[in-house]
Amino acid sequence: MLSLIRSSLAPLLLTCILPLAGAAQTAFTNVNDLAPEPLTFPAWSTSWVDYDGDGLEDVFLGSTSGGGYLLRNTGTGFEHPVDTGLADGPSMFGHTWADFDNDGDLDLFTAGHTSRLFVNQGDGSFSMVTDGVIGSGAANAGWSAAWGDYDNDGLVDLVIANPVGFVGGNPNRLFHNEGGGVFIGITDGPVVDGTDTYTIPTWSDFDMDGDIDLFIGSGPANGERDTNFLYRNDLFPSGSAGFERITGLNISDDVGDGQVMNWIDFDSDGDFDLCVTNYFGRGDESTSENPNMLSLPPRMYRNNGDGTFDRVASSFTRESTGQDLANVWGDVDNDGDLDVLIVTSRVTAESGEERLYFNNGDGSFVRATEGELATAHTTSSGGAFGDYDNDGDLDLIVSGISPNTPQNRIFRNELSNGNGWLKLRLVGTASNAAAIGAVVVATARVGGEVTSQAREVSAQNTFGGQNSLVVHFGLGDAAVIDELFLRWPSGREDRFERVLPNQDVVVVEGEPFGGLVVATDKPLMEATAYRLLGSYPNPASSNTSIQLESPRPGIVKVEVIDALGRVVLSPAERRVASAKLVEIPVDTSLLPAGVYFFVVKETSATPTVVGRGRLVVSR
Repeated sequence: MLSLIRSSLAPLLLTCILPLAGAAQTAFTNVNDLAPEPLTFPAWSTSWVDYDGDGLEDVFLGSTSGGGYLLRNTGTGFEHPVDTGLADGPSMFGHTWADFDNDGDLDLFTAGHTSRLFVNQGDGSFSMVTDGVIGSGAANAGWSAAWGDYDNDGLVDLVIANPVGFVGGNPNRLFHNEGGGVFIGITDGPVVDGTDTYTIPTWSDFDMDGDIDLFIGSGPANGERDTNFLYRNDLFPSGSAGFERITGLNISDDVGDGQVMNWIDFDSDGDFDLCVTNYFGRGDESTSENPNMLSLPPRMYRNNGDGTFDRVASSFTRESTGQDLANVWGDVDNDGDLDVLIVTSRVTAESGEERLYFNNGDGSFVRATEGELATAHTTSSGGAFGDYDNDGDLDLIVSGISPNTPQNRIFRNELSNGNGWLKLRLVGTASNAAAIGAVVVATARVGGEVTSQAREVSAQNTFGGQNSLVVHFGLGDAAVIDELFLRWPSGREDRFERVLPNQDVVVVEGEPFGGLVVATDKPLMEATAYRLLGSYPNPASSNTSIQLESPRPGIVKVEVIDALGRVVLSPAERRVASAKLVEIPVDTSLLPAGVYFFVVKETSATPTVVGRGRLVVSR
């Protein structure tokens, strides 16, 4: 397995340089001149996708006037390929890319008044499927769609979200991939039961139990508010995939005008937090939240690691300049934490800018205030991050939807701050070939602090489109990634140590790491904190063991907590030595089957939580 050789584009015309507040030596350049023709057509959604498998990110725009618009990355610019078969497709709102037939190339599903599956033929062309339940066209109408393997059988399945009143009156559609190009429609269960103003569907294993869950925003877009839709996958612990709607949490019960529900690790603690954009949601009670009467600002929820979430306030959760659609996340300055672009669709003299916020690493964000992204008044909807010139930093595309002056814009990142990075191109074997749903955690010392950044490979993580499927980490001043942990959709876990930054590496499920690592005679970072390894086995029947590494002598204890927050088990405290693997046995034989959480604490005058996890008890 070989590391990909980085290819750099020829020097490009530098126009509209965008200095970014809070990120010295970071700039974005508008490079629309690299396209063969003006990108002045309305497009609701956009993605970076390597459709021809040449290692270069191509551009896809979901045209509202009919057909998909594809720009092939040549390495020195972009060209509009002919005879792809995509131009013959219907108009679309959203789209999603994955390798549904596991043949090594990415296929496309588009959602609109008529939804269509396009099969990649491997020669630069696509064939449109018009038979079977997946080819039923208008019967599968929807606003957007998302691929995800919800039963972990190695084949990606498909969900289509349909906002009743906007795109006909159908319920959502859920299709199980049977293999061989055959899909069956799932006709019962909460995902497909009834109609609502469903907007963008997102698959994510938010509770880290090994199966992907489903999240769909609810956006009335008429001034009213509604709750979003969260469905927990019951594949674990029941052994049979199915969904139940989650209620009783702030992330499920807070009302708004939900668009994109994006699961990202904004605080670099190794679990997934939630960001939700709201389109309108003015309501009767929103004057204090929404004084400009435009739209509710985005909302951010921090994952506490025990099944609960705290709604947090920051600069980007306090303001809106229009009617927000997309929230798009990526580490654009490679400093080791995720930044966010909020895309808005309403334009007035005083409103309607895309808003780029830099993560300060302490829970706060600072907004970029200069340059085209911050000052241009455009009617936009989608955006996506991807490294199209393979130089290690994230570039950007924004889609425009104005019927009068539409403008889709490509930006190149001119980052020059010397921060490190890592790119991983995942290839599933037992898992689906594009590794949709894989979770990657990179642990490294950044800025003197140990961080564990989590990423998830997703086929829907913006407004109707997706970021590049290449996993990207910014690493700041880290000299080495101490551990790279991969959990594949099949359930397989791979761990690699001492990985060097500034690499673009293909990682194949179950194979040795093919990139560069530090020589084994060099030490890892000095351990200063406990390192929770997890619970094994998990799911557990009668017994499990909580495992962690201890950096110093001390005493630790475990508490097992049920879904109501009650401590149901508390094994005896355990004295540990430094630099030692600690195993704390837990007897689960008397616990009813279900989902629990455990907390590991170091006992002292003021007990300190050193880790949290999720425990499934099965019988």
